[in-house]
Amino acid sequence: MFSVLHIINKFDLSQGGPPRSIYNIVKGLKSKGFKTHLISTGRTKIVEDKKTFYIGDNLIDRYSLPSLSLIIYLRKKIKEYDLIHIHCMWNFMTTISLSLAIFYKKKIIFSPHGTMDKNNIKNNFFLKKIYYLLIEKKNIKKINAIHFLSDEEKNNSNYLSKKIFFIINNGLDIKKFKYIKKKKLKIFEQKKFNILNLGRFNKIKGLDLQLDLIKKANLKGDKFRLILIGPNDKDKKLYIKKTKKMKLQKSVIFKPPIYS
Repeated sequence: MFSVLHIINKFDLSQGGPPRSIYNIVKGLKSKGFKTHLISTGRTKIVEDKKTFYIGDNLIDRYSLPSLSLIIYLRKKIKEYDLIHIHCMWNFMTTISLSLAIFYKKKIIFSPHGTMDKNNIKNNFFLKKIYYLLIEKKNIKKINAIHFLSDEEKNNSNYLSKKIFFIINNGLDIKKFKYIKKKKLKIFEQKKFNILNLGRFNKIKGLDLQLDLIKKANLKGDKFRLILIGPNDKDKKLYIKKTKKMKLQKSVIFKPPIYS
């Protein structure tokens, strides 16, 4: 049986993005009968399937330096699996995993998830440049294929353009998607102008601007509604408090996350 091992430095489903897409890949492979496993670190060790998902510890959380026990576990599992799929760059978990996979002559797929984007590399540029030249350059040369999420990600990525690649996004083929109607969510007011926002609660998402705009839009009348659907995390609680402080409870509605 062909086997696939997934490795990512941090795994938190409430953050969406890479962890959520990797979670779906692992579950999909398992449903098709492949032997598959995921190794990562995270704030919580609670997972639904401990045989498929292993959440270990970091010796140092910054840059994801794994503990000795996690390195031993990585070595054991990398030896066991046929294909090693490593996600995200610029952390010790990735470096150690690449080095072990190369040592044991495994086939390697790398998914940057935006970590090799030119704009991403601008952050701590000199540190990343030195780390790349001294360590990751030789590891990247041994990668068998790069998985990009889009043509844009491929075109904007540094250090990976000459590798064999394939492009598969995080979406789904709508023709193969069977929609099962369970219930109708009554979240929209028919007599109002409703604006729906789906995603994480984070300053980089521009939510502060949206709150300001709703407040200004309703100065001349109560016509607009902003519905925010996303993870139940600490950032969401902060925005709920901010909404109350701005006296926008009637204009801004918070709903639980929807994952699909």
